[in-house]
Amino acid sequence: MTQRQRLLLVLALCILLGSVAWAQAKPIDQFPAALDPNCRTGTAQIYDECGSQAKILQAALDRAAATGKQVLVVYGSEWCIWCHVLDQYFHGTYHQFDYAWEVEGAVEQWTMYERDNPKARIQATVLNRFVADTFVVAHIEGTFSADGIDVMADTGFDIYGLRAIPLVMVVDAQGQYVAHMADYDQVEGLEIREDSGEEFRGFNRHLLLKELLQLRNAGAQP
Repeated sequence: MTQRQRLLLVLALCILLGSVAWAQAKPIDQFPAALDPNCRTGTAQIYDECGSQAKILQAALDRAAATGKQVLVVYGSEWCIWCHVLDQYFHGTYHQFDYAWEVEGAVEQWTMYERDNPKARIQATVLNRFVADTFVVAHIEGTFSADGIDVMADTGFDIYGLRAIPLVMVVDAQGQYVAHMADYDQVEGLEIREDSGEEFRGFNRHLLLKELLQLRNAGAQP
């Protein structure tokens, strides 16, 4: 069965199972698996700001080797709202998005809403299932960690070409750079900043899935 056929099958199952199934997000293999509450302000949601980023990447590589998945590196920081948006989209969130992220030592909070419709629910489930079934996600922290930028450089990624975060890239089984996704504001139609007349931060899930499929295909090349 091809990847396209699998995605169509997931879509058909979502329709058959109804809204209850749509609400059930599939867990994602991701690292760090836990965060130290004693690290800095203790408010981090995604990124380990104190620990070794090299160990985080290696843990992801080990899990990928054991599960037959690819490692998707998401290089970012807690202050980056788009990093939090991407994480929630990966986890299948739709309609209501509750964000809390640190900016200069203070926690910012923002609840955003998108139009609640069957299409959004189905796309959220398909995106979540694809990420969960395909990738182990390694969150590499780039602001406060001692070795985040070094880890990125060691993969072979051109760090001097970095212009925005989150940077999303796939690496091979040895942790070497294969390909990366274009910056979210460089893919026409990918970035969403308004919904139902209100300010919003989100992605066109269809286009995001297309970008991730391209990374998956690049990572699958011998």
